[in-house]
Amino acid sequence: MTTTITKGVTVIIPVAVLTYEAAVEAVTVFHRVLSVAAPSVSLSPDTTRTGRIEAVFESQANAWAAHAALRAAGPFTVVDADFPETNMTAVRDGDMTIRLDDVSHQLWILDIGYAEVIA
Repeated sequence: MTTTITKGVTVIIPVAVLTYEAAVEAVTVFHRVLSVAAPSVSLSPDTTRTGRIEAVFESQANAWAAHAALRAAGPFTVVDADFPETNMTAVRDGDMTIRLDDVSHQLWILDIGYAEVIA
């Protein structure tokens, strides 16, 4: 997976993406009516994606630079030519953590919570 994350004029290119997780939520509303066995249903499109991306960096400096860029308010874009289904514009949602890889102790992992937005 060759992923590029762009935030404003900053281009972030991790060496790998360990995790790409996406969830959507149904926005179906059930209306229960007394004396009617089956409920009435209001259907709406699913929500946009929310989830987590774990990006791997070879150096502490690159990981912290990505962390600093993504801390700024505003959307970022994710593009991957190999997996275009993951392409999106998103904003951070929830926490963002940075940690040293616990196996090699040489790679840095940036775990980003996101919510997709319509650009």
